[in-house]
Amino acid sequence: MVGAPSDLLQQLKLKGDPKAYTYTNQGGDWRVPSIDDKKLFRDVDQALKSMGVAADDIKALWKVVAAIIHLVKLQPLQLWLVSQAPECICDIDKADCLSGSRAVR
Repeated sequence: MVGAPSDLLQQLKLKGDPKAYTYTNQGGDWRVPSIDDKKLFRDVDQALKSMGVAADDIKALWKVVAAIIHLVKLQPLQLWLVSQAPECICDIDKADCLSGSRAVR
């Protein structure tokens, strides 16, 4: 998601720094000089549109990716709480709450 526009990252409550996440901070430097992440993100977005995927469905896809990234940060007790209320998984705000930055409603 490093190539995603900053407004999308903000909506998904993601940081633009891959070092902030377990999935992307392992194994050393994540940068590959020959790869333009912003261009690749635009290419994927355009490919989805050209296949006829609706804008709302594309946004839902990015929400699922963000939810996975957020869930990896959770501790075992928090994961158990999510498993007891599966509707929370699709709600970025509740995932944010479970991460400890806000009180759970």
